[in-house]
Amino acid sequence: MNIEDHIWKLATRKLCHEATEDELLELSILLNEHPDIGREVKLLFIWWSYDDEQAAVSRSERMFNRIKEKIKRFERLIKNN
Repeated sequence: MNIEDHIWKLATRKLCHEATEDELLELSILLNEHPDIGREVKLLFIWWSYDDEQAAVSRSERMFNRIKEKIKRFERLIKNN
């Protein structure tokens, strides 16, 4: 396996939260030693992080809307009784 493939393998393990501490350290060292690949990998990390944040916001908004709907149903129930 060449070094670029190895870096991408470690990056993938990091993104999947499967990397060990030793693998994360190795990845950090390799990214510093190979800045050409490092830029691409770091951009992927930024994109992945942004996507995770957007998914969390979306989940939060859905949960908030569900809570609002429950409150509205409860208010209608109280009003009708």
